[in-house]
Amino acid sequence: MNNSPLNYVDPAGHCAVDSNGNILVDPETGEIVKTDCTVDDFLNLSWEQRLEWLKLFVSQNDLADWFDDIKNAIEFMMDDPNLSDASGAANYMDAAVLQAINDGWNVVTGGTAIGEAGIDGADGWASFFQKWRDCRETGMCGDGNWLLDDRVEAEQIGVDYAQTLTYAPGGAYDRDDIRSKAELDWFLLGANGYRAVGTRLGPLCAGVCDPRTAGPGLREFASWAGPRWANLVYGFYLGAVSYPPFY
Repeated sequence: MNNSPLNYVDPAGHCAVDSNGNILVDPETGEIVKTDCTVDDFLNLSWEQRLEWLKLFVSQNDLADWFDDIKNAIEFMMDDPNLSDASGAANYMDAAVLQAINDGWNVVTGGTAIGEAGIDGADGWASFFQKWRDCRETGMCGDGNWLLDDRVEAEQIGVDYAQTLTYAPGGAYDRDDIRSKAELDWFLLGANGYRAVGTRLGPLCAGVCDPRTAGPGLREFASWAGPRWANLVYGFYLGAVSYPPFY
């Protein structure tokens, strides 16, 4: 096997790893080599590899701390027994979320969105990335709070895309067990609510639903409440199965 990180590409087409399982980067620039990543490419990455990919993506594109909430979401799902399964719906949905981010960057840098099943989640990210790049070029970003609604809306569009794919009939969600479905539904409800507030309040949401700072708190709450909600739903499910109503 050729162990050169420049020449070695995983034969499965993962997005993309070297012979040591690290995200494949150009040894001269340190930048990610493979940028035309599909949902399946991200799906084939482990949770740890996705964190590494996100860290590299943020660093090489000078995206500051705009993806801290997504990093914390990945860490939460990676550690959660109901969401971490490699064949589960949360794993697939996260892969699609990252692919939408990657597609958005490709669009704003002159490429095209790859998407999946004839749709993509790139538009919101492309809009945010363009505004971020423009303000950095002019030195007019300030504290960045004026970009909060654009950033949160971009994430929501990407999540909507991922949810459409994940919840499609016969898709990853349909194959999940009761606990995993319950916790993913709960997590999505909370995360969508957090983003809805951020989109409506924009700069007023700084420090509360700010993706740059809210991640650790959201992760801590989700880690405490998510499994408990899943167990509660599962308990009701077992009760309904064991003691069906009489009519």
